[in-house]
Amino acid sequence: MKEFMMLNPNVMLKNIVTQSGVENAVTLLARMLMSYIFIVAGWGKIATL
Repeated sequence: MKEFMMLNPNVMLKNIVTQSGVENAVTLLARMLMSYIFIVAGWGKIATL
């Protein structure tokens, strides 16, 4: 009897993200988001002076 294999979304997502191209794109996107957050926060401090 063949057992039903449940799909684990964590494993599927890990397999997708750890591909070299996707991993690099995710890293770049994360760095861009962090820089945007810091720029907006800094601009808000400058604008309130």
